[in-house]
Amino acid sequence: IIRIGPKETLQIVGAAVLNSTFEELELAGLNVEDLWQYVVATGLLTEYLLEPDAARDVRAAAYSAGLLHDIGRLAMAAEDPEAYGRVVSSYRSGTSVLEAERREFGAHHTVRGVEAAEAWGVARPLHGAILNHHDPLEHLSPLALAVTRATQIVWRMGIGDGVRVPASDEEREGLTAED
Repeated sequence: IIRIGPKETLQIVGAAVLNSTFEELELAGLNVEDLWQYVVATGLLTEYLLEPDAARDVRAAAYSAGLLHDIGRLAMAAEDPEAYGRVVSSYRSGTSVLEAERREFGAHHTVRGVEAAEAWGVARPLHGAILNHHDPLEHLSPLALAVTRATQIVWRMGIGDGVRVPASDEEREGLTAED
């Protein structure tokens, strides 16, 4: 910890926990390689995009917020891989991910993400970013706004999120937070 620093240590531990906790996600139809690239890229970009004058606790939580913003999706897929497989199939047939999740689980991954965050003792500042990262940009806290913007940039870079395959250049131009 002294050699690499507490922040970097937290990032490495967080990444290792996510990787080892969800080894069976392929059963749910998720592309784990895309998902892994997506959350790490989102974490790094969230740190970069956060306003420089953000509060110290918010700045400290930025990488973790980006890394964990879709934790509800992972929790749902781990809870019932077959049901989440139907979410993936529905999405690929034209239904929005959020609608397919509501249909299969009664809530979408943002709500389930906060439930998982509370159960796991994830720091409170992260809950808003997990819950609100699909909301309209003008209503978001600085941390949720940074996560939302990071997800949009990562998607436009052509990195899929495990459910959605990377969009073509033309498709990426018109994406919204709900997408």
